[in-house]
Amino acid sequence: MKKNQLFLLKKTQIRKWGTAFCICAFLVGTVSCIHGYDKDETFSSGVTGVTLESPDASTVTFTPSTEGDKVTITWKVVMGAGGYNFTLYNVDDPSNPVAVGIENEKVDGCRVTRPLAEDTKYKAVIKTLGNEEKNNKEASSAIEVDYSTLIPAVEVPPGDLTAYFAENEPESGSAYELKAGQTYTMSGDINFGVKDIIIRGDKVNRPVVNVGAKFVSNGGGLKLKFIRFDMETRGGEVIGFGDIPADAVLQGSSNYAPTSQFAIQSCEFVNVTKQLVRNTNGKKFAIPVFLVKDCTVSMKSNNDILFAMSGSIIINFSIANSTFTNVNSGDGNFFVQYSGDNPVKAGFGETGGITITNSTFNNIAYKKAFVNYSGMSQKYVTFVVKNTIFVDCGNNQVLSRMVVNTTPAREFANNNYWYNGAAANESGTDTSGTAFYLDPKFTNAGQGDLTVGDSELKTKRVGDPRWLPAVE
Repeated sequence: MKKNQLFLLKKTQIRKWGTAFCICAFLVGTVSCIHGYDKDETFSSGVTGVTLESPDASTVTFTPSTEGDKVTITWKVVMGAGGYNFTLYNVDDPSNPVAVGIENEKVDGCRVTRPLAEDTKYKAVIKTLGNEEKNNKEASSAIEVDYSTLIPAVEVPPGDLTAYFAENEPESGSAYELKAGQTYTMSGDINFGVKDIIIRGDKVNRPVVNVGAKFVSNGGGLKLKFIRFDMETRGGEVIGFGDIPADAVLQGSSNYAPTSQFAIQSCEFVNVTKQLVRNTNGKKFAIPVFLVKDCTVSMKSNNDILFAMSGSIIINFSIANSTFTNVNSGDGNFFVQYSGDNPVKAGFGETGGITITNSTFNNIAYKKAFVNYSGMSQKYVTFVVKNTIFVDCGNNQVLSRMVVNTTPAREFANNNYWYNGAAANESGTDTSGTAFYLDPKFTNAGQGDLTVGDSELKTKRVGDPRWLPAVE
């Protein structure tokens, strides 16, 4: 009986050892796959004395990180390889590809991670390297695989956008792409109703839209990207807000608060004399988010309000890396005008805010209040203004006007204030201890060249980055 038990015990132990050996063998193979090929037979598979092929392009995958700021590129192993030559290029300008990370990096594996940006075109170039130990020669050519973070879009032929959208009813969530370097017109208003729409051009060779009318939203979101808008014909008003839908749910002080966002990104506006954005019919919209990023607005005069939200309000308004300049003289008018509403009254609670970062304002509202934030300047509104230049703005008080009535939550840092050739009157409002009162020494403000000449402002990188030295 004891002999049988001993036999069974030994048999069980042998099985355990066998299982453990198999697992170890599997793990060794797996680890060697991850860490490379130097002394590893797994990848060679007996492949010797041949000229290798580069990886099969169909096996290359691009996996963005959860945050969207990185991408991992993987491909299927080539048996007998001694590694790979890898480069990821930004090909927004196909004639001038720019390496992202190390160019021609030797990779001992099948996986690379690189930084990732939105609205960008990429090309991965991968070439299999030879393996001297196996007498294998490198591939004769590399593979090229395209990848883009742009949302797929419908290409719009050059011509009248009004006629195009009349004939091609857009669906909510659609994106439309204007052809690089081409010219478009708008013969009449284009009303997208409550649909969310993206209209974009090309990042390098922007198409031109000669503005003769406006885009109208009745609550749907609108994003405009990579377009040059020439306002010579109309003067202004690219975006307007129309009628509130009959079935809309009102909140707060009878505001219609759509959930959609609005954005103007990497656009140019020239020959502006009137509003860029206006509440067309005086209805009470409460826009949750309006973003202006990487834009330039050049005005021929400043006698009208740029963001005229009469009767309405933007709950969270953000301006980043942008320039607003008036190339001619004039008394000017508000930069932004709201009604007397505020986020709490509009039903949003203590969530509202104004954020202006890394931007340049020149000769805006020269003899007029910069804003009329009587409805926004409350204790539950947050103002963030950082790394921004104000020259000849707001009748010698910009921030002072924003925070009128009470002392709202504020965060000011590294801003420059200059008015009529002297320090502007902001010392009582910007108490951050980081303010500058310097002449930025623009190269030629009258011609729209706001390149900063002051060395301290350049060193601290104050203002729109496009007017500052490139970061090395």
